[in-house]
Amino acid sequence: MHQFNINYFLLVLTTFFLASCEDVVNLPVDSEPELVVFSNFSDQNSLEVYVYKTRSILSNEPTEYVTDAVVKVYAGGQLLEVLQVFEPDASLHLSPYYKTSNLTPEFDKEYTIEVKVEGYQTITAKNSIPTPVNLEDVFFEPQVTVGKGNEVVVNFYVSVSLSDPVGIENYYHLRFYQELTPYTVDSPSDTLFGTPYLEHPSNVDKVDENAPPIKYNNDQSYLIKDIQFEGQYTTLDFTGLYSLTPPPLCPAGF
Repeated sequence: MHQFNINYFLLVLTTFFLASCEDVVNLPVDSEPELVVFSNFSDQNSLEVYVYKTRSILSNEPTEYVTDAVVKVYAGGQLLEVLQVFEPDASLHLSPYYKTSNLTPEFDKEYTIEVKVEGYQTITAKNSIPTPVNLEDVFFEPQVTVGKGNEVVVNFYVSVSLSDPVGIENYYHLRFYQELTPYTVDSPSDTLFGTPYLEHPSNVDKVDENAPPIKYNNDQSYLIKDIQFEGQYTTLDFTGLYSLTPPPLCPAGF
């Protein structure tokens, strides 16, 4: 009999503070272009820096990204790395950027990014990663029903609790995933487990309409500012829904 196992509900909580930096100069319509620096830390723990030029509000030309800049990252006045330019395949329609290859970012350490381009004034920007705030308690209650064919529908209620640090303006990104493990029971003593995979809910709603979370545009996550619970322990409640069709398992020996 082919079944699946709802192992547990995964929630990814990201805390971010000054996660990106911009150094932009407001220019008159007929002014020469200036440089803009935008930086962020990627999921791969690398620092990514975009360098582009301002353009006139009357211009219809696309944004011009700079690929011949010298981009360096410092911490405490010490040079850590010179970033390399990365130009994605043109078919992907992604912008070129500079990235680190050896830097391992540390929490609460301020990094200074220096950008030099011939013919322009040197620009510096600062960025840092705050210490993550872990979820202290999670309650997950699913209600599973069988739909047409092998379709399984799961309505769920989940509450999450956290302690917000005192004296820091924190922003959180709460994302929802469900880890599933398909399995087949061949006999009372023989169970074949498939490869675990992640299922994303089709929609997640907050229970209290006045609660601080703001739904992100993918309907699967929420952005939260600690303005209503700064420095306090708080619990946030959500309901959601996802449906799935368990994937087939390979026969034993494959």
